[in-house]
Amino acid sequence: MATRYSEEFIHKVIDATDFVNIASQYTSLNKKSGRYVGLCPFHNEKTPSFYLDEDKKLYHCFGCQKGGNAVGFVMEMNNMPYIEAIEHLAGLANIPLEKSGDAESDAAYSQKKKIYEINKAAANYYYTQLLRNSQALSYLASRGITAQSVRAFGMGYAPGNQELFKHLKSKDYSESDILASGLVRKNEAGYPRDFFFGRVIFPIQDVSGQMIAFGGRAMGDAQPKYLNSAENAVYQKAFHLYHLYSAKKEIASAPLILVEGYMDVIMLAQHGITNTAASLGTALSAQHAKLIRRYTQTVVLCYDSDSAGIKAATRASDILLETGIEPKIVFLEDGEDPDSYVRKNGAAKFQELVKNAQPATEAKIAIAAGSYNLNDVGERSEFAKIAAVEAAKVGDEVKWAYYSKIIADLARIGEDAASRLISKAYKGIDISDEQIAGKKQSIASEKAQISLINYLLGGLGSFKSFIAAGGGSSIFIDSDYTECYGKIEEFYSSDREGKNNIDIVAALSYNDRIASTLSKAIYSGFSKVSEAEMISSMKALLIAQYDIELGNLYKQLEAAQSKNDIQLANELLNKYVVLKKEILAQKEVKP
Repeated sequence: MATRYSEEFIHKVIDATDFVNIASQYTSLNKKSGRYVGLCPFHNEKTPSFYLDEDKKLYHCFGCQKGGNAVGFVMEMNNMPYIEAIEHLAGLANIPLEKSGDAESDAAYSQKKKIYEINKAAANYYYTQLLRNSQALSYLASRGITAQSVRAFGMGYAPGNQELFKHLKSKDYSESDILASGLVRKNEAGYPRDFFFGRVIFPIQDVSGQMIAFGGRAMGDAQPKYLNSAENAVYQKAFHLYHLYSAKKEIASAPLILVEGYMDVIMLAQHGITNTAASLGTALSAQHAKLIRRYTQTVVLCYDSDSAGIKAATRASDILLETGIEPKIVFLEDGEDPDSYVRKNGAAKFQELVKNAQPATEAKIAIAAGSYNLNDVGERSEFAKIAAVEAAKVGDEVKWAYYSKIIADLARIGEDAASRLISKAYKGIDISDEQIAGKKQSIASEKAQISLINYLLGGLGSFKSFIAAGGGSSIFIDSDYTECYGKIEEFYSSDREGKNNIDIVAALSYNDRIASTLSKAIYSGFSKVSEAEMISSMKALLIAQYDIELGNLYKQLEAAQSKNDIQLANELLNKYVVLKKEILAQKEVKP
């Protein structure tokens, strides 16, 4: 990973980092057998599986398999880029940042810092303008927004024209930096004009609290009703959720309620419901889902009650399901959205709706049932197939039994028939037998690679034995393990006789990717890996590589046969037979 900081500087930052204190901000840790143990902050669990080694400065979760150093931890918890994570830790440790020799990296970093500064200055300006504008204040009051909410959410008002541009220029920001922020654009005549004009402003923060963008709401009939900042070096709307920064702590013990708009979030918060977030003028994305999964797996979708809102909720539920989150859905009364509903009915009734939210899959089956005439046998058949596809997306056989009964009752078929439809749909939409076999092989290969890394951490003698047994970088299959081995080889090969008294983990764990691989090896559950186990793991990886090559040859052979290329087919067949014999011979030889 390219970085603007030297290995020595990163080492210094990690060594000075109080990792236990940082991790303790996200989970309660208790010391046990020399290591700290707690509930994993990356996924929901009831039994602690998160381990942190204070001396080695590494963490590992046996549940979700995340692991690494303090830099990786901060990146994961705060959705923070690599460089910013290092700088964040350096700031906490009061370590001055070193200068970089990479001009391109420095320029990109400098511009991002400027945009953050400009956004913060703009947020303060917009807030001040709101307090001076009676029309904007009256508009917010008419929507039920209190002065306390205005302060809490830092809402503002954009007068437009060149007012913000002039203000930022007075703060000594250059025109090029202001234009890079997207808050000012040049018109056709080449004159700078403010992007937001005559709108109420909603500042947007990323999960680390940085001011990254703004949303603007028209107070009259101007279109579009909502306008969001253009994407730039610090803001890509598919990667951020409004209010998630403030909701992070709340959703550790309560579901994340996903809504559609700024006003929904603000009004719910005004009624004491702060475990909310909203996408930023776009449909929920796969990146959004991955971001959410870092903080919770309990999500309730509460979108507008119109047809567009229902479609958006069902699409969002599919995206969340693909990420491993099975959400629930709240359907409001016709014509309502969370903002209007909570103002009309109060927090208690809204919370009751959330508590009784319907699992998304069940809701989609019910929606599908409403689209068919279930008194017609043909339409019942079509409904059953569609409903089976929805149930299959869950990928949980226990839940399939539940959905089989629902589908069977609605379609007037037997539960066994409904179960077969779901099973058939699952194979069609999710995973083939070939993929299942590949997944099993991948798991076995990873265990073998972890075992080898574990063995190599045993010292120079282990490294020499590995090399003597024919080991090297080519034995590893996955890039993470190949990279980790490369660093281990470099460590032992340079002044190798003097390395027996140096902690190899401490020497290599400055790199967050290497640290993640090292944490898997250290916490893998393997006791000290023996030489015989090392050789066995090497053999398993060799066979796995042969199997991969065999699979590729088989596909080439099929293609040659389909083209009736007899000569090529015979050549590939001979290679296939030779390789197959080699695999069988390897499997018969005992390590």
